[in-house]
Amino acid sequence: QGDVIGNLTKCFPHIGHIQFAGTPHRSAPHLGDLDYHAVFNHLDRLGWSAPLGAEYKPNGPTEASLDWMPAAS
Repeated sequence: QGDVIGNLTKCFPHIGHIQFAGTPHRSAPHLGDLDYHAVFNHLDRLGWSAPLGAEYKPNGPTEASLDWMPAAS
């Protein structure tokens, strides 16, 4: 919420796990208000090397809800 990029930078030394979903309704990431391409690029610049957890409410079968992934990388 708020300045996600700024908050990631400020809190980065204390972050051990990141989960994400589309905001505000925990939808697939590409359906929300947040630009995850920018967030993921920023995490790369910060040196994040741990896995990221997509935890959202799929709209149908899980496999069908993963079409956002190629665009996010």
